[in-house]
This record gives sequence, C-alpha cells and structure tokens, in this order.
Amino acid sequence: MQITHTSSEDSLHMQTSIFKALGQPIRLLLVQHLRHGPATVGALTRQVDRDFSTVSRHLAELERVGILAKQRQGTSICYSVRLPCLGLLLDCLDQQYPDQGTCHV
Repeated sequence: MQITHTSSEDSLHMQTSIFKALGQPIRLLLVQHLRHGPATVGALTRQVDRDFSTVSRHLAELERVGILAKQRQGTSICYSVRLPCLGLLLDCLDQQYPDQGTCHV
C-alpha cells in the first residue's frame, strides 16, 4: 500500500502544532468554554478555576498556533475560537466516547 501525500510539509507542521497545543487538558477545557462564545481572560479564570497568569499563558499558546483569535475590548482582551472545524472534531469525540467526554481536568 502506498501512502499519497495530500498536505505540504508546512501544512503538516501546522496541524502537528495544533494537536500538540490541544494535548494539555487545561487548553482543551479553555477551547470547550470558548465554543460557547468569546470570553475575557478574567471570565475564563473563573470558569476553569485557575489563576490569571496560568490561563493567560495557555490562551497565548492557543492563539500562537492559530486555534484562538484575540481582540482588545477596552482594557480587556477577549478570546474566541478561530477554527470552527475544531468544534466538529470535539463533537465527533463526544459522540464516539459519550460516557467519557472530551475533557476532564
């Protein structure tokens, strides 16, 4: 069986970076919260019960790899999911493993 290459090396590198970034449960939890709509760092710290600097660092990494977008709103930074297709993947995992969910932190 021969494997055909449908993605360029750059595309494979980008995809690897995205999956690597999602490999930390706190980051996946943040993405799950942001699927419901944009949120500030402060709101997310309360939702995931982590300190501001921890949440901010993880959001920055998710934004760096292109999973999230950020926008300044006054004195706050608001984050949103930039990859709508990510929701499809998470929904697929929820359906495949309904009793386990996609993220437990």
